[in-house]
Amino acid sequence: MAKTLCIIINWNAAADTCLLVEQVWNTSNAYIALIDNGSTDRSKEQIIEACTPLQAVHWQAKYVCNHDRLQLIASSTNDGFAKAINKVLCSLFPNTFDFIWLLNNDAMPEEKALTYLEDRLLQQPDLGFAGSVIMDYEQRNKIQCCAVKYYPFFAVAKLQFKNELWDNTRDYIVKDKHIFQHGASLLVRFAMIERVGLLDERFFLYAEEHDWQVRAAKLGYGNELVVQSKVYHKGSMSTANAHHLFYYYYNTSAMKFSYKYHSFVLRTWNIFTLLGISIIRTKGNLKALYWGVKGILLGYLKPNENANM
Repeated sequence: MAKTLCIIINWNAAADTCLLVEQVWNTSNAYIALIDNGSTDRSKEQIIEACTPLQAVHWQAKYVCNHDRLQLIASSTNDGFAKAINKVLCSLFPNTFDFIWLLNNDAMPEEKALTYLEDRLLQQPDLGFAGSVIMDYEQRNKIQCCAVKYYPFFAVAKLQFKNELWDNTRDYIVKDKHIFQHGASLLVRFAMIERVGLLDERFFLYAEEHDWQVRAAKLGYGNELVVQSKVYHKGSMSTANAHHLFYYYYNTSAMKFSYKYHSFVLRTWNIFTLLGISIIRTKGNLKALYWGVKGILLGYLKPNENANM
């Protein structure tokens, strides 16, 4: 039986996080590392109240390799997705786990979602990543994405089969060399991380899982969508109450990714493609467009700086 550590990050969304922890606890044998990323509401108190019936828990500064199945780790600041995950990964001894399961706190996996992911990585040692089908949380037959395809010319990624109905689509999902797996539910081979390295902390939000899979591919590790594994996802909770920040963080990460992997000519061209896409997407919302342009410039001019505000 595989030994998996599920890492969940909370930021001002205790209700969703507590529901997810209970689901993972009841439907799998995974260990759980729950990180509060500098919440400014009562998240930490609410999480303690909800998690104590599962196991005696308290907030601690870092993950400790022991026999506790559930551990709560508190950060005083919001350092972004990559840095929070890396803090846990740096605390693990070699061979402690077979797999690391990255799972968004606003997601809800089906009962065997993790089992299907584990089975795929156990069967195929050349795979470094296995991703779930991400379904809409409210409309359960509607797809959010079946993996993600990247378009270098535009410096954007497109969710595959977005908004299509599962019953009409499941027999047509195909592999593509430009496809990578969405980070909302991503199983990672732990032994691979020693070779590939940690998540790149220059990506505060978005693109960090894509970058990880690109680096792994260069070392021969593939990724695959596991269509049997389904996770229901609310989506965009990190920027739900400040939608302009989506454009800021997305464009910053898009330009950082372009800077890291594209030629000077292409990444310069990507400034204009991202600007055009942002104008179309923001639909006349000047605040969102302003923050989108700010993200483009930051990502291009300061690619090695963290985008946290």
